[in-house]
Amino acid sequence: MTGAHWPVADERMERHYRRLLLAYPRSYRRRHGTEIVTTLLEMAEPGCRRPAAGDAWHLLVSGVRQRFRVPRRPFAVLAAVLVAVTLGAFGAAAGSWAGERTFAELPSEAAATELVAIAVENPDESGPGHLRETIRPNRWSEPGYADRVRLTALLEQTQPGPAPMWTVEQTRDRLVAAGWTITEFTVRPLNPASSEVPAAQEPYFRNEHLRRAARLTAERDGLILHGQVNDAIGPPTLTRTPGVTLYFGVLDAAVFSHRTAQYLPLTVGGGVLGGLAGWLLLAGLSYRMRGSRSRRRTVAVLTGLALAAASLPVCVVLANAALLFWRAGDRSQPVRTLYDQLLPGDSLGVGPPWLMIACVVSASVAATAAVFVASTGLGRRDAAAQPG
Repeated sequence: MTGAHWPVADERMERHYRRLLLAYPRSYRRRHGTEIVTTLLEMAEPGCRRPAAGDAWHLLVSGVRQRFRVPRRPFAVLAAVLVAVTLGAFGAAAGSWAGERTFAELPSEAAATELVAIAVENPDESGPGHLRETIRPNRWSEPGYADRVRLTALLEQTQPGPAPMWTVEQTRDRLVAAGWTITEFTVRPLNPASSEVPAAQEPYFRNEHLRRAARLTAERDGLILHGQVNDAIGPPTLTRTPGVTLYFGVLDAAVFSHRTAQYLPLTVGGGVLGGLAGWLLLAGLSYRMRGSRSRRRTVAVLTGLALAAASLPVCVVLANAALLFWRAGDRSQPVRTLYDQLLPGDSLGVGPPWLMIACVVSASVAATAAVFVASTGLGRRDAAAQPG
């Protein structure tokens, strides 16, 4: 009875072993798969229906190691490293794009205008002060950074008396009342020393001209407001009205999204996956070209062209990545991004706006051609003519 169950047990064991052999490259399975399975079946204990845990783990680890193995030729190893770095950079750029999708949404134009009004609007609408000029908030894009909304406003009011109706402290208090958390508020005077003031401007910068600047950082709902607020009291001579003092204030700030907890893991994960994919791709193609000199030469030329075309975008991505981690704790500017400089419109001032996208497209075309040549039967006559 025991012998009657052997064929069934062998079939099940064979199926399990062949599934585990999927960890090996296809070319390796074709050459050695049957031999490995036969040997393992002969070594298996009678009645076993599944491989031992140690055998299964050994097959999986050996198969993955075989996939990462590159032919011991200097060009193959160098090409594997460069391809891994290149695809790792593009993978990190893709991860940066995905990470930016997790950021808080920037305020609309109407919401930003309301925020400006909260920060610098005349607190006493019935008083003589008035909002002289306001530059409307606008969305601002800068290569290498996430978008921001710029806030700029000028408040000017005239009023008899020694006390202004608006000060930098009022901006802080009104933002707190609106739900913002103040993380930095540093006030300093901006009166220049008399030795630094030109003679023609000296009357304007007399002691009765009080000017202060407040460095302000506030956070709310995943957004950061960072910038500077100024207030000033001008001398009566500037108003051309006896007994009337001029008060004015300036807001120059930006609102941008705070970096989420998912951003760095997605960026790093994209880079790691891209690097592994690049190494695996070149390792697999290298073994497919064994014995074919014509294909090796063609693929080497195409790979070199692809790497040369991708060199500028890769350098840009790696430079931004270094700055991203170097200034990871900086909250005075938007988060560093790795992908936007690869899009049309920015070439770092070294060429036309389409330079970056042209490099990416050219590298993709050359890489696709290299993969196609390595995967086809081109050069098989050379392989058949050479000794095994």
